[in-house]
Amino acid sequence: MYLGVGISGGGLTRPTRTSLGFGWYAVPKRSAERSLKARTSSMLSEDRNPSARSEAVVGIDLGTTNSVVAVVEGGAPAVVPDAEGGNTVPSVVAFCPNGEVLVGEKARRYAVLGPKHTFHSVKRFIGRTIDAPTVREDQARVAYDVVGAEDDAAALRCDTVDGGLLYPEEVSGMVVSRLLDNVRASRGADVSKAVISVPAYFDEEQKAATMAAGRIAGLETVRLIREPIAAALAYGLDLKEDRTVMVFDLGGGTFDVSILEVGAGVVEVLATGGDSHLGGDDWDAAIADWIASEHLKPAGVDTNDPRIKANLRSIAEDAKVQLSSLQKVVIRMPVGGGMQVVLTRGHMEKLTAHLFRRCQQPMEYACWQAGLDLGDARDEAERLKEIRKAKSKRQASKLKNRRMPVSEVLLVGGATRMPGIKRFIENVTGIKPRDTVDPDEAVAAGAAVQAGILDGQITGLYIMDVWQASLMRAFANKQQGGGPSDTAETNPADSAASKEDDEDMNTSIETIRQRAAEQRDNF
Repeated sequence: MYLGVGISGGGLTRPTRTSLGFGWYAVPKRSAERSLKARTSSMLSEDRNPSARSEAVVGIDLGTTNSVVAVVEGGAPAVVPDAEGGNTVPSVVAFCPNGEVLVGEKARRYAVLGPKHTFHSVKRFIGRTIDAPTVREDQARVAYDVVGAEDDAAALRCDTVDGGLLYPEEVSGMVVSRLLDNVRASRGADVSKAVISVPAYFDEEQKAATMAAGRIAGLETVRLIREPIAAALAYGLDLKEDRTVMVFDLGGGTFDVSILEVGAGVVEVLATGGDSHLGGDDWDAAIADWIASEHLKPAGVDTNDPRIKANLRSIAEDAKVQLSSLQKVVIRMPVGGGMQVVLTRGHMEKLTAHLFRRCQQPMEYACWQAGLDLGDARDEAERLKEIRKAKSKRQASKLKNRRMPVSEVLLVGGATRMPGIKRFIENVTGIKPRDTVDPDEAVAAGAAVQAGILDGQITGLYIMDVWQASLMRAFANKQQGGGPSDTAETNPADSAASKEDDEDMNTSIETIRQRAAEQRDNF
């Protein structure tokens, strides 16, 4: 996928796709894109070109709520801390009246003072048109104005910039710039290429806009990796035995669930499901709506005021985070005469019960695509008994080669810290979810692993995505045109039992490996 960004009529035009390629994509420089980069860079006061002593290979989790960057050191990923402390950077950019641009935690705190010019959750709007139903829904949840640009793209109104509009990818580009600055300052290294994660269900326009964000930040080479795959790579470094794994990725704005087969250095993505409009932000919104409707409005407070709306969002998020470790919190409101509101964990879970239910359907869908059932995990003990009782080696072999049920659930995304999410997963799957990797850092760490693989710094790991497994199935069945679909028709679950022609299968595997080598050479 190559993309260009153009200037039209004094305004900005969205990134557009001009060709498709293999795997993750490099973005060539275009004069108009350099103009966007210059426009964005001029807003930031930091030195964009420090003296570099080496080249860092990085992975970036460009999240809805927070973003993280990791580097490869000694063959393993290491998260780079933010200059203001902590390993995550709030995905927030604020434009002050004096021309100063704040990025990260300072911008998040500024939201109460300048809500109309503080941009958060822009990943909700990136690559979308103004008339998209989800855009209309989210406009009501943010204090800043989302308007249509000349090409009907969703843009952000900002009176302090030329033209009065910003694209979401420009804001994301500033967040990426902050992450790259952290790497330069912490590691004394320059960064010109990176692997950036995207939700599994991002369409081509959203992917193109994400790549533009990387280019605007000064990256010369950008590769994209789906967030669940990145998470699997982060956990996969510890997974030695063959097993089937579910990655439950609930971030700030998106929910992805993937079924993977992991083992012996290979990660095969069998199926994916998800909800591109479900995340921790929705829990925040539910809490904020409850505070507004049950407490503020009866007290005569104007909850449509941008400052109050921004304050409510911040207070609701803080309450949600505290309730991950506490049974109740006292919410102190700076309006309504300084009222105090008590919220218990149980009450919050009742307020958000519909959000928990929305998580189940994508889980069932992904399992169905992989030829599994959510209840299969409970049947593994019976399968092992059948193997022991098998009357012949052939029968035992068939039982052993049957698709293994989900044996582990890996947690990814800050929203999975909620105890209610962990209980929900265990109730649905019968499996206690695993959280041995920090859920906020897993995607960035996995993206860094992929960057290390492409750069040749990490060996012994190999990623096989859904479309690659479909290609193998096509070869095995001696069919033509095996494509990148993860639909039931090309379900990789079927391919495991159709390896009848070793020669053709070896050819397909070699083709995939050659393609992987091309990616490394081009990184």
